[in-house]
Amino acid sequence: MERIALKYEDEKSNKFWHAERLDCAFAVNWGKCGTKGRWQIKEFSSFDRCEKELDKLIQSKRKKGYTDDEAFSFDNAIYFDTADDGLHPLTSHPIFRKYFSNDIYYNCFDEETPFGSDTGNDTLRFLEETYFKKGEKLNFEKFPEYLIKEVWKLTYYPTENLSEESLKQIINSKTAGLSADSEIRITDQVILAAAFGQIKITGKINSGLLKMALASLDRTDMLEKILQLSGGHPSEITAKMRNDLMIFKENITTPILQRMVDRLDIPYQLLPPDISDEQLMSIYYKEFERGQKEGFTPIIMPEDSYLEDYFEILFDEGGYSVRQELEKSNSYDGYELLQEKLSELYEDFGSENIDLSEVKGEIEGGQNLNMLSTYGTNILLKVPTSKPWETVVYIPFGGWNSCPAPSEMAAICQYWNQKYGAVPAVITHDELEMVVPKPVSAEDAMPLAMEMYAFCPDCVEQCTKSGNAGEVADSLMKSKVWFFWWD
Repeated sequence: MERIALKYEDEKSNKFWHAERLDCAFAVNWGKCGTKGRWQIKEFSSFDRCEKELDKLIQSKRKKGYTDDEAFSFDNAIYFDTADDGLHPLTSHPIFRKYFSNDIYYNCFDEETPFGSDTGNDTLRFLEETYFKKGEKLNFEKFPEYLIKEVWKLTYYPTENLSEESLKQIINSKTAGLSADSEIRITDQVILAAAFGQIKITGKINSGLLKMALASLDRTDMLEKILQLSGGHPSEITAKMRNDLMIFKENITTPILQRMVDRLDIPYQLLPPDISDEQLMSIYYKEFERGQKEGFTPIIMPEDSYLEDYFEILFDEGGYSVRQELEKSNSYDGYELLQEKLSELYEDFGSENIDLSEVKGEIEGGQNLNMLSTYGTNILLKVPTSKPWETVVYIPFGGWNSCPAPSEMAAICQYWNQKYGAVPAVITHDELEMVVPKPVSAEDAMPLAMEMYAFCPDCVEQCTKSGNAGEVADSLMKSKVWFFWWD
């Protein structure tokens, strides 16, 4: 399989051209940057001819001035079918192709398949249209109910707590309009088409929608048994869909990471496990630029069992409220908080007879930090706020030892954002990384290093060779990434 992403930029144009080959066919997606563009699939009688034609197109684009788009990732792109070609692997997300390769997922005629019925096909098309308009703001879990109740004006049957006995009662009790079993079947077809459709478009699935899809498959089998359809035996296609969904669920995210994102309930994308530092930075900056237009802020978060435990304590046991913590944060002044912490720090130095000049030291020996850290399995969360400093409240940590509580941390991050353009980018249970548009000036370096010392003493005392703030100041003058770690 061959993939290539090209772009063309000049004073008048900003265009993309993406091509991908699969066996004896290739798909081309092109258009203005910021749009979904147009798709075209070409199929050939032989692999050699397909490869030759694609190479010819690529060379033609390069001659016109197109260059490689290093920031584009096929795995993080979205995919839409074309009206001419319909369901096709090349207009499906690579993750979908990997886990749902069976012909049933590209079948337009079999009523049992996800998109083979009129209901399933209509659901996919409406989902594509809605996702293109709303993007990450679309609530996939609530989409089936919205489509059935608000758009089609039919009865929606939730999948929760539905036993065979209660299903029989529903089927026997309804008299007006469509039969209950017909509307239940429509509900399940919509849920399944939405679930497989989300994976087909984005390569991931909302955990709540996945749970609904598995329940819909169970209900489909139950309905077959009650109505004695197909001899009352479970469908092979239903079994195949269930098995593939379970394999997808087990492989696409780790159990720890899945529990973390379930608690946060924030849209995300899984990053490749072998991602390089350069690729991570490229994806981050591209998503940050996109987020400024769409109203979200990207945060990279690794699989982290300690952070998962902290989420459990906060959300399940402590009644943590993002809204209340944001309100508390708005009552603080980040600059004043840092001055208070600096005063406490200076008092500690005085009580221990530590010379401030020794704490500051010489401005030398600092690291050049311009890459975010990678931690094995990572996701990029699309936090629903255009105010970057609020991300540390949506993804909370801190409030222990010398690590500030989320509300205080947000206020301090807001102050640094307004003064230096600093933006939180990576969050773990004990680390925070921020990015800035440019290194700080020599004039600001030492004052900022001392603020960082007050904010995170370990970034000076344990993360430098010299143990003084001058090394941090030197790093700040040549770095676009700020690193904090609390022991």
